[in-house]
Amino acid sequence: MSNSRPTPSVVRIVLSDYVAFLTLIGVVVVWALHILAANGVIFTSRSGTELSGSGFLNIAIIATVVLLPLCAYRIYAFIGMFKRGLLCKAEITDISFFKDRGRVKFKYTLDGMDYSTGTPVMKNARTKALNVGQEVEIVVQPENRSRAFIVDLYR
Repeated sequence: MSNSRPTPSVVRIVLSDYVAFLTLIGVVVVWALHILAANGVIFTSRSGTELSGSGFLNIAIIATVVLLPLCAYRIYAFIGMFKRGLLCKAEITDISFFKDRGRVKFKYTLDGMDYSTGTPVMKNARTKALNVGQEVEIVVQPENRSRAFIVDLYR
């Protein structure tokens, strides 16, 4: 067990956690569509008449109101887990990727109990560098010890 408390990086959380990434990118995409539609770049009929970007304004506002709090909650959950979570070593048992997302599975022993779990991740340089059999430091949720994250992916 390590004594130092790791601190996660918000940027690394967004780049490594699939949910945080999707919520944030969803907001960016919807606002980009609104801007493009409002300027007549997209959704213009053949007669040259705009099909109105104002509908996208409502969608962009709704998406922002729904997705940004979800992203903030996810980031806050990671930060909270790193502050109060239990640190231990784990062994990676499986890694799989499909396009830009993947899952890393690992096993660990905590207080004499064996656990095996996994975590969804985005495909990036850090996740691609992981290997089956590799020992990694994880942070485990105290209330649900089968929920854990690999520390180095998020700091």
